[in-house]
Amino acid sequence: MSLFGAMLSGVSALSSHTQSMAAISDNISNVNTVGYHQTTTRFQTLVTEAATATRYTPGGVRPSPLSLVDKQGLLQTSSSSTDLSLEGRGLFVVTKAASPASTDERFFTRAGSFRPDSNGNLVNAAGYYLQGTPRATNGTLPSNVGSALTSLSTVNVNAVGSTASATSSVAMRANLKASQVNTTWSLGYVAGNMANGTMAPDFSRDMQIFDSLGTAHTLTMGFLKTTTANQWQMEAYIQPGTDLNATSHATGNASGRVVMRGTVAFNSNGSIDTTTTALVDRAGAAVTIAAATGATSVLPFTWVNGASAQNISFNFGAANSTSNLTQFDGASALFGTTINGSIYGSLAGVEVSKTGVVTAKFDNGVNIDIFRLPIADFPNLNGLESISGNLYSQSTTSGSLTLKDATQSGAGSVIASALESSTVDLAEEFSNMIVTQRAYSASTRIITTTDEMLNELVNIKR
Repeated sequence: MSLFGAMLSGVSALSSHTQSMAAISDNISNVNTVGYHQTTTRFQTLVTEAATATRYTPGGVRPSPLSLVDKQGLLQTSSSSTDLSLEGRGLFVVTKAASPASTDERFFTRAGSFRPDSNGNLVNAAGYYLQGTPRATNGTLPSNVGSALTSLSTVNVNAVGSTASATSSVAMRANLKASQVNTTWSLGYVAGNMANGTMAPDFSRDMQIFDSLGTAHTLTMGFLKTTTANQWQMEAYIQPGTDLNATSHATGNASGRVVMRGTVAFNSNGSIDTTTTALVDRAGAAVTIAAATGATSVLPFTWVNGASAQNISFNFGAANSTSNLTQFDGASALFGTTINGSIYGSLAGVEVSKTGVVTAKFDNGVNIDIFRLPIADFPNLNGLESISGNLYSQSTTSGSLTLKDATQSGAGSVIASALESSTVDLAEEFSNMIVTQRAYSASTRIITTTDEMLNELVNIKR
């Protein structure tokens, strides 16, 4: 029995080292495969019966291949912004279907060579689509923590093909000359005089604002020195006035229609006096100014081009501050404006941050976060089951899946315009190949030697 057991042990050794050579062959074959992680073969003994002091029963050897998923590969730069790699722990989530159903299986990979398909969906070289958390209807990006795989959707870089943003706030940083002579005030100021061009302001500046359709409009801020110390008459008006609904914005004419007017007052130290400042909107309703921030209540704009009704807040500076609008005895000058909103813009490209946020970049300067990439993590990454296409699936030895936000809770960071190289070391693989070859040859000696011993045993009968 022991001779046959020795022969079978040799046979198991041949089979085991064949499996080891197969793993080495795969490693060498995939030395240039993006995101490939080396497979190593471990061996364990097979014991068929407990040994005694006078008897040993051979069992053999059994191979146990192990993919080193947690081994970090070198990162190589790429010219594509959608080539992604992971620095640290975790994997990307992918599916075979571009629009996966809840029953479709989700897979995991570190091969991040993604490219947009004809519909803008990011797909890798194996034909699997990258999954992410889409932007919510309120414009925020939810966290991936605690999310289910079925809540993810395919990352589409054309999710927002174009954009326009309506202006909602205007801040003006300017100085009004304290010693300005009120040469035109004696002509008799009437609301709308500056807007309709019958009275020239002592100081005015044009600025661009945008409606919900991305159309640009010219907003002019005009100031006229009054006969009262430290006070100026102000008009904010749109030019031409035909951009605005004439009924809703009656003050002014086709040249310019007023959206806000009144008195702007300053303290003796040149700072804005929000208490004495008195403004009204186009309907004559009082405009309040928040003392702490300097922001006014919103002013309604009604456009004639079909754009949505628009509310804009102005900011002249917090009470008693010199941060925005001042009155010093220097030349009246505009130092700058802060205006949000943008004209119509087309998609110019995408970028992905280290935290996994996919941002659409438009040629009008607007950036919109459209997806957040989840990082899949398992207690035992090396226990994942390997699948064709450089993929992995969950197994009983990998443990339960946890979705994390990149750079959080031990998850790695996403590196854009870079690919993770294969973790295969050719020198190590060739060395392992030599050792495996010698071990295989030695195992054949077990069989041939045992065969000779069995032959001698058979010859006893002759």
